[in-house]
Amino acid sequence: NIEAEILATYNQIKENHANKIAIVAVKDAVCQGCHMNIPPQMYNELQRGDSLKRCPICERIIYWKD
Repeated sequence: NIEAEILATYNQIKENHANKIAIVAVKDAVCQGCHMNIPPQMYNELQRGDSLKRCPICERIIYWKD
């Protein structure tokens, strides 16, 4: 069951990108959506996985991929 706020955020992001991709991996501190480095602190937080994060550049929802 997805919270309404998270679903609304997902749908908004999806509509804002031509390829309709709203969730992307981060590999080696690089967002796979925009191919830009994310800040080191955000990368550390992403690895912990305790909250939803968005790329500060493309604003997609990001997840850590080792």
